[in-house]
Amino acid sequence: MAPTLYHSEHSAPSRSVLLTAKELGLKLNLKVLDLANGEQLQPEFLKLNPQHTVPTLVEENGFAIWESHAINSYLVKKYGKNDSLYPKDLKKKAVVDQRLYFDSGTLVQRFSTLIKNLVAGKTKVVPKSDVDSIKEAYSFLETFLRSGDYVTGNQLTVADFQIVTSIFSVSFFVPIQADEFPRISLWIKRMEALPYFKEVNDNGIKLYKDIMKSKLEQLEKEMTITLYFADASPPARSSILTIKALGLKNVTFKRVDLMQREQHKPEFLKLNPQHTVPTLVDEDGFTVWDSHAINTYLASKYDEKSSFYPKDLQKRAIIDQRLHFSCGTLFPRIARTFVGLLFHPEAGISQESIDEIKEAYGFLEKFLEKGKYIAGNELTVADFSLATEVVSIVYCPPSPDEFPKITAWIKRMKELPYFDEVNEKALQILQALVNPKPA
Repeated sequence: MAPTLYHSEHSAPSRSVLLTAKELGLKLNLKVLDLANGEQLQPEFLKLNPQHTVPTLVEENGFAIWESHAINSYLVKKYGKNDSLYPKDLKKKAVVDQRLYFDSGTLVQRFSTLIKNLVAGKTKVVPKSDVDSIKEAYSFLETFLRSGDYVTGNQLTVADFQIVTSIFSVSFFVPIQADEFPRISLWIKRMEALPYFKEVNDNGIKLYKDIMKSKLEQLEKEMTITLYFADASPPARSSILTIKALGLKNVTFKRVDLMQREQHKPEFLKLNPQHTVPTLVDEDGFTVWDSHAINTYLASKYDEKSSFYPKDLQKRAIIDQRLHFSCGTLFPRIARTFVGLLFHPEAGISQESIDEIKEAYGFLEKFLEKGKYIAGNELTVADFSLATEVVSIVYCPPSPDEFPKITAWIKRMKELPYFDEVNEKALQILQALVNPKPA
């Protein structure tokens, strides 16, 4: 009577056993377990395998063994016509064992960490640390393949079945590029050429990808970035522009009524003791405030092309300079004027305030000599910060004759599909402060 294999099609370890059985010409009595419905937790299965994992192999005499690496070597020893898949020669066997332990202890473990980090962080973006870790594992495998066509040399072994099924799972998240890992790419093609490979793997891989896509979609639904903002705040609007530019979904915007001092409530002070807006709470609970810090954080984390906040040190330094100009020069000058209008409207707007703004415009005009945008020829987070500030200066807008580059730049920013939408309500509020309606 054939051994019974409890398995799941989407399980890479299960498929490694099926590949081994096919190569051995061994017929198995296959029993599929519905893991999603917890069939592996049923009492009768737990008697066979208290770890409740697949695959699990049961012989006719009741002998049960689980863990695919152990199953594969066992099957070769018992049913193999020769020892080519799992050599008896001690040195050759040791190399195969090393590759099997590499699969279970390195490749699979790093993949497990990647999955845990995705779930814990509620993000479908694989953290760079995990990408680097997986790629290091790929580099080890690339080195193994220097010795021959297969992972232990020129002979196909159970280590190939084990690792290739793992690779198909891992590469869904960290793809293998042929130019970066040429030996792995050729080895995969070699494995796919086995007459039974597609029969064993195609449906299982499709099921696995469908499950992973569904889980990622669910994670995306659960992902919630929260931005605390106030309509009239230029810094808050710059963060909203950044979010729009990055195409971030599932963002919750929470309006803070500054005049009612909601920013001083205990629950808000726990998030931000400086009680300022904007304040960002990321998916994993990480909290940061100050729009410049928020915007560079968001761009660094979610901009795959790194265009809004480039990694190039010199480009980033220029953007940082513009952001500090926003924080330390332009915004304080704007804020002083509006705070004065809010609490002492009778005082009006001083000539000193106008002169300060025009001096700042002069600096901006100089910045724009370098390109179409504030930090060169590429749109960056510096544009979002400074553009929201400039359009907020409704009491002294830049004159096209005096500041043509600023005028052209603002026109360019307004062409962004989300720019006016983000700023429109705020400008109405600010205009009302400058030109209050008679009582």
